[in-house]
Amino acid sequence: MRGSILTLPEKQSIKLHKSVVFTCLVSGYPAPRVEWKKEKKSIISTTDGGVNISQTKLNSTTIRSVVKIKAVARTDTGTYSCESSNALDFLKGTSELLVLGMITLS
Repeated sequence: MRGSILTLPEKQSIKLHKSVVFTCLVSGYPAPRVEWKKEKKSIISTTDGGVNISQTKLNSTTIRSVVKIKAVARTDTGTYSCESSNALDFLKGTSELLVLGMITLS
């Protein structure tokens, strides 16, 4: 079964030091593997709990993947992607995070 991204991560604007959650719902057979990236670099859960990635298999073909950043920093602004792959497909859904309260230089 060809894969699909059922729910894309949403574009978000979040105040500095607040938490943010991106959710991606994917399906396919065989069940796809999901990876999160920021600016094309893999995101991993941190041991201090600042970044947490969880995946829940809802049924034999559908996975919900969530990335949570506990307290966003200025450096968290950027493009985030949910990448889904299995033997048949590679799909990517992207979103933007804008951290508010950033200092801008003119």
